[in-house]
Amino acid sequence: MSRNDENNYTLRPLTIDDAEEYNALLRYAFQVTEQELAETGWKDDEITQSKFPVLQRADVLGCFNGNDLIAQFAVYPLDMNIYGVKYSVGFVTSVCTYPEYTGHGIMKRLMIQSLIRMRDAHKSFALLYPYSIPLYRGLGWEIISNKMTYTIKDTQIPRKLNEPGYVRRVSWDDKEFKELHTKFAEKTHGCLYRNNLAWEEYWRWDEDDTSVAIYYSKDDVPYGYMVYMISSDVMHVKEMIYLNREAQLGLWEFIHAHDSMIDEVRGNNYYSEPIAFELDDSDIKETIRPYTMGRIIDIRQFFAKYACDPDEPSVCIRFYIEDDLLAWNNGYFTYLFDNGRCIETEQQPDYEVSMSIGTLTTLMLGYKTAEKLHVMDKIQASDEAVEHLDECPLRPFIIFGIASTYFAAPIITKAYLVQLLAITIYVLFGRYGRVLSRLYGILLGRKTVCIIPHRVKNVKPLQSFISGINIGGYISQRVTYVQTCSRRIGKHIQYVILGLALIFFYLINMMIFPILLPLLFYLFEIIFHDKQL
Repeated sequence: MSRNDENNYTLRPLTIDDAEEYNALLRYAFQVTEQELAETGWKDDEITQSKFPVLQRADVLGCFNGNDLIAQFAVYPLDMNIYGVKYSVGFVTSVCTYPEYTGHGIMKRLMIQSLIRMRDAHKSFALLYPYSIPLYRGLGWEIISNKMTYTIKDTQIPRKLNEPGYVRRVSWDDKEFKELHTKFAEKTHGCLYRNNLAWEEYWRWDEDDTSVAIYYSKDDVPYGYMVYMISSDVMHVKEMIYLNREAQLGLWEFIHAHDSMIDEVRGNNYYSEPIAFELDDSDIKETIRPYTMGRIIDIRQFFAKYACDPDEPSVCIRFYIEDDLLAWNNGYFTYLFDNGRCIETEQQPDYEVSMSIGTLTTLMLGYKTAEKLHVMDKIQASDEAVEHLDECPLRPFIIFGIASTYFAAPIITKAYLVQLLAITIYVLFGRYGRVLSRLYGILLGRKTVCIIPHRVKNVKPLQSFISGINIGGYISQRVTYVQTCSRRIGKHIQYVILGLALIFFYLINMMIFPILLPLLFYLFEIIFHDKQL
């Protein structure tokens, strides 16, 4: 009998006894090497032990060929804010299989079984980070949120802010820090509440240099926080959330306080709108891409808790839904939307609409309007029915932020060894160490690293000024002298004092009939003495 005979495949939940095989499959599928583990400070046995809580608290299904684990599908139990209602949801992760077992329908079987288990646990909604959008779309999943990122130069950071509160850096396990996220989740549609398991995953891969800063009002009440790390002159903002405008501006004021340490800020935006418009210099780089996909597991369970608009007149709509994966979602569902509630009914509908389970998911989560989906032929209905879907009963159109449990990759940077070694030697033994970077010099003496010219126009003069000859052995002859303007330097540090010493007759390259200029500049040269430091 073939070892790959599908009759040998069995599905069962994983336990901590399967932790070693679970970890091995994860590392193989996501190509985590020993070197990468060492660079992040993890050891293989520590990774295995770190997965014990996942296997204990998450619902992890595995597919076995005999006694060998060949595929797995994990579901984290979380809560999610959907239009002000807390839903119990499943966050799908750790989906992987060994490549020699692909094409046997194993992952589809695991997904169906996991969705059944979620339904039995009264979880009517699931979401995930997709590695292939077309693959999951074919299984009834659809995009429900975007990820927006930004890159801001140090000169573009908002400044001249004077908020009444203050910012304090706190530890990772600070109570007020975690409570702030809970308050944010309570008021933000699409946000996942973080339980202990989610917080453990949030910090699992972060470096020790990652910091947390909280903004407090003048009354010592926390209203916002940011998680960030500074590396290679870049501030990486992993997360910034705020409960009011004051906290938002206060956190940007805190970022601006680092402007002498950083060249740019890179971060994630957890809100519906891009941030460029809010900046004085809006010429920044922003990106937007699909981030999470979701799926309604059980239509009846989902609609039973859904909060429709209570201010709109009642309307009865019959939905015809197609779901090729879960048979209980196939067919007609008639709902009366009245006084903020969704009531299943057998009365004659006012309107009828037809769509797939994926389209229903993105519509009910507010990622796309019914009008937009209708134009894309995702919804089959009359124009009047589409208008009622958008105006009543559904909530106003919103693209909500990621605001998720954030199972994210760490921020990792590497130094170039050869260049770093050369710089180290030059710091200690380099020429003109006092001017450059020895311990008592500018760089290591807490002076500014360099003076960068800004807004210097490229102007071609009719005739270049004559440059000095061999000044310090570093400046070429016949190069126009350009004086730069310092940036963020209060006082110029001057090491060389120049003075007039002597004028004498200069015979190098002497012409018999020189071009006559005022004071006969071509026949004389001014010699300056530099004061040795």
